[in-house]
Amino acid sequence: GGKGHWRRDCPNKGKNKGKTANVAQHDSDSGDSDLLAVMSGHHADSWVMDTGASFHMTPNREWFETYKAGNMGSVQLADDRVCGIVGSGTIKFRMHDGVIRTLTDVRHIPEVKKNLISLGTLHRNGFRYHAVEGEDVVKVCKGSMVMMKGVMTGGSTYRLVGNVVVGGAAAAVSESDSTALWHMRLGHIGMHGLNELYKRGLLGGV
Repeated sequence: GGKGHWRRDCPNKGKNKGKTANVAQHDSDSGDSDLLAVMSGHHADSWVMDTGASFHMTPNREWFETYKAGNMGSVQLADDRVCGIVGSGTIKFRMHDGVIRTLTDVRHIPEVKKNLISLGTLHRNGFRYHAVEGEDVVKVCKGSMVMMKGVMTGGSTYRLVGNVVVGGAAAAVSESDSTALWHMRLGHIGMHGLNELYKRGLLGGV
């Protein structure tokens, strides 16, 4: 498999390690196999941000914006069932700030019981995350920008503040969201420089 990350990486210095999802990982004839403690009582549309999960995963094929089918190994669940990874791709999210961002290398596992975002994968690919002191909140940051936010659900898991966007909904970005996306992509160019680029016709829609 490829890297699982947001499209733009950044330096990080996170040190957090999780406990719940990834108990063991090893190579097998069918590829990587992970032992996952799959929680019950989740909402079908919600995403769990887990410090221990080995990769991002979902059972929902219809959420993928891009998708590549194939035998990509397996995961072993807490009840000893082995479930195949049948594909992977990208999924778009409208985040807590209204901006649409794309998560890459999400594994499609039809038999898994929840949608998982691997904080460990984000950490390995250039993002830092930290719990907010005095609040049951975790923030995933790129530099000083908060890319994702989650609310604690217990232990080392958090529920993503945001939702999946599919099909035409992904293109329905407001002008302010579009500006925020370009500002994110261009870094420290600043709003004045952004306006100059826009006037020159160098910025289109997102």
